Amino acid sequence: MDFDHIEQFYKVSGEACFIVLAHFDNNELDQYLEKISNYARYTVENTVGENLV
Repeated sequence: MDFDHIEQFYKVSGEACFIVLAHFDNNELDQYLEKISNYARYTVENTVGENLV
């Protein structure tokens, strides 16, 4: 599996077991989610901006 789009990866406690910070275009995201769906359930959270204060 290609991991070039993944910027950060964290193991966390709580409802989510891992947080993956990645940058994909829509088509690449669909392909990535298809690959990982063989191994785990997931949710997708999108950020459209960044607080630059």
